[in-house]
Amino acid sequence: MTVDPREDRHVDTTLQLPAALHEAARTLGEALRTDNYVSAYREANARAEADAAATGLEQQLASLYEDLLARQQAGETLSQEQRTAFYSLRRQVQTQPSLVARDEALAQLKPVFADLAGEISAALEVDYTALAR
Repeated sequence: MTVDPREDRHVDTTLQLPAALHEAARTLGEALRTDNYVSAYREANARAEADAAATGLEQQLASLYEDLLARQQAGETLSQEQRTAFYSLRRQVQTQPSLVARDEALAQLKPVFADLAGEISAALEVDYTALAR
């Protein structure tokens, strides 16, 4: 529900799906919950999120990246020391075991969703990926 600013009333913006489409989406969700690749990714992701060292490294890398990007966009030339620190931290993230396991599980999962998008596109007779953008 949203409020229409032109009128002081609530407007229902919920998309009403045909029952068959709703049922197909529910069935797809159930199938994905039991898929081995989805399960493997969810487990690897949960382990990575529970690993304080791993999440700390990722947060440090994201923060450093944003800082360096802002500096570059402001016209600053990054020093060799700053670049080395970034690459060193990125290497630590890329080799951290729980993050590697999560990323490998995700890499195995992506083709499943690519195939699924193709099947949905064929069933709808329209490029589903274009609709999803």
